[in-house]
Amino acid sequence: MRKFACHHQWNKNRLEKWEGCISEIRKQGDYCEFTIESRSSIHVFVGSSKSGWFACIPEWRASCWLSEPSDLFFNKSKLANAMKNVVDGVTVAFAIKELADILA
Repeated sequence: MRKFACHHQWNKNRLEKWEGCISEIRKQGDYCEFTIESRSSIHVFVGSSKSGWFACIPEWRASCWLSEPSDLFFNKSKLANAMKNVVDGVTVAFAIKELADILA
């Protein structure tokens, strides 16, 4: 189990912080499967292909292309848009960054 911190700047006066925990981490060849417990429980698949990095969140019917696992700026935007939820998209992006050492 790995704990990680998240934050999002809603506007210049409002910074929100929360924590998450990654469990059930399974590396399977070119992809990794894990579960995030935070404000929601999120099951995630992240991997690489010849076209680049991707994330898939089946229960949310969401998937998207990613930048490198450590690129929070790009990945937060793509995941928040795909999941149609800023907090959960940001949480997944921070979790992916936390697992960058496993994913690479």
